[in-house]
Amino acid sequence: MSDPSIIICIPAWGERARKLACSLVIPAVYAALRQIRQVSHSFKFIIWTDEQHDFALPPNEVSFRKAPKEPGNVHDALTEMHSRVLREAPHDSMVCLLNADIIPSEELFTVGQLALSSNFRVVASFGLRVLWQSPMEVPPSHSAKALLEWGWRHKHPVVDNCIWGSGKTAFPLPMFFVNGHSNAVAHCSHLHPFLIRKDGREFQFRGTIDDGLLHLYKDDEVYYPGNREIGFVELSEHNLAPHFMVVREQMLDEDFVCEFGKHFLTTHCRNMRQAFRIIGNATVYDAPAIRIADRIGGNL
Repeated sequence: MSDPSIIICIPAWGERARKLACSLVIPAVYAALRQIRQVSHSFKFIIWTDEQHDFALPPNEVSFRKAPKEPGNVHDALTEMHSRVLREAPHDSMVCLLNADIIPSEELFTVGQLALSSNFRVVASFGLRVLWQSPMEVPPSHSAKALLEWGWRHKHPVVDNCIWGSGKTAFPLPMFFVNGHSNAVAHCSHLHPFLIRKDGREFQFRGTIDDGLLHLYKDDEVYYPGNREIGFVELSEHNLAPHFMVVREQMLDEDFVCEFGKHFLTTHCRNMRQAFRIIGNATVYDAPAIRIADRIGGNL
């Protein structure tokens, strides 16, 4: 069998992660794969899990890897899993890096293929954090527009604390700018490289993939689907890691975010300048994000 042209990496260990991957994430990936009409596109899932019997996938479409049941550091474990898949992927393949709680829209591979067939080498975006409740309604469809509109209706409380003009988060990696109740865009310093065209570069980077991997790419090598060409939502329980939940007495302001980002890489500032529309079509005032990115500048 020839090497697959699309590699889909999903770390999914623990009961909750396995259930989300099986019930929502993998079906969404299959929906995106069905949009690719060319028969030349072969694919394979690489699932990192502690219980492979939960995954009803055809043997020829999946390779299971053993994930730690109780990793000492989840972030380090994710970095190792994603890095290993990138290192082992066939040259020129399209590598899709997901987590078990991230639902992609059905345009993932059609838009990604077009981008990565030109001069772009990576597709980077953010995942709108959604409050996961079981049972809950599923997205009405997997189009980017419908998925993001659904996500905004079910947004996690931490998103409210990241809205400019009212939010008081102490951890402003994403910032949301709204115009009334029907228009919203996001700016985010740490973006997830969801699709990567495997080439000859060495994948050595700091932290998790949303922290350091994009630093390996030049400005004109990164494609940002900012106008809902592709959408992603991240399903999260009410209680997140403590640093996500901390709030301040004061609302977000430019000086605070600049101080928070004093150790950002130049890549993080490049990311922050990108606007990702969530809902609506009207102009949204989001200039503070650009000014903050310019003020920080970043560390090479």
